[in-house]
Amino acid sequence: MTRNGIGIRTAQVRSERLTGQIHVYDGIGKGKSQAALGVVLRSIGLGINTPSDSSRVLLLRFLKGPERDYDEDGAITALQRGFPHLIDQVRTGRAEFFGHDQITPFDRTEAARGWDVAKGAIASGLYSVVVLDEINPVLDLGLLSVEEVVNTLKSKPQELEIITTGRAAPQVLLDIADLHSEMKPHHHPTAAELFIEGIEIYTGAGKGKSTSALGKALRAIRC
Repeated sequence: MTRNGIGIRTAQVRSERLTGQIHVYDGIGKGKSQAALGVVLRSIGLGINTPSDSSRVLLLRFLKGPERDYDEDGAITALQRGFPHLIDQVRTGRAEFFGHDQITPFDRTEAARGWDVAKGAIASGLYSVVVLDEINPVLDLGLLSVEEVVNTLKSKPQELEIITTGRAAPQVLLDIADLHSEMKPHHHPTAAELFIEGIEIYTGAGKGKSTSALGKALRAIRC
């Protein structure tokens, strides 16, 4: 039996509970985007059980262009078909890893396009949750102005929940977060050596464990 443990460490920045918080999922471990997908699934569940569109979600995926398929794509498409009034998805960028020395004009244009969508969604009042998936590395790469992003998030509508994911979240973003969860991997030696999947255990004092599991389940659905 193999086990892959994922530790989630949380630092609460603000003591008071706001209606909608800013969540940052970062760290070198797996589970960041998964946790965000779990929040999406929960929000859609709330929307299914209420008569209004107050649980509408925007899943904005940076660095995940449409030329690549992801495990969760089928499930997200099925959710959009079944509940089009509850979820919107936008994908931007190229779907491959690149470093600071490999940035192209296309990367900057796509990041700007995604951020324009994000700003419109935040100001629109249409959404209860806006997920900015992989915006943390976009900021680390310098594709967007950290100051502009932080100022926009600080001025969000009070009821809006915003989630950012990805490695290397800048400190100024962490400083305004209501919740910062850091994903840290703890690999079983056999699994690490053979690069195989086994039992995944989500542990730690931070939030994101159940939502990571929900996101994992969402990814496993092939529709």
